[in-house]
Amino acid sequence: MTIPIWVSKELLTLRRECPEAYYHAEIIEFSKWIRISEDEFALRLKVFEEVKQLLCKEIPNTEVYMFGSTASRLALAGSDIDVLVINKTQDFIYDKCVKLLTES
Repeated sequence: MTIPIWVSKELLTLRRECPEAYYHAEIIEFSKWIRISEDEFALRLKVFEEVKQLLCKEIPNTEVYMFGSTASRLALAGSDIDVLVINKTQDFIYDKCVKLLTES
């Protein structure tokens, strides 16, 4: 039997003693194992804040929000950072945002 890397010896003992509790505990351990680390989360927040500051500085009346898996702390290692940019005074700011982000 192959044992997943997120399963500890203590968890295997639980499997023999109470299979129902084991599967519940294994799901919890798997979710901890697959989740991004606190350092990775902090880095994502830092990147988001830098993007937000740049866009708000260069495009007046702009609001920038994070949403999605990073915002909800469900991000995986390969997940992106979803960003919503709102500007009620200017139309079609997409090109401005792309230019600012690619040139910075």
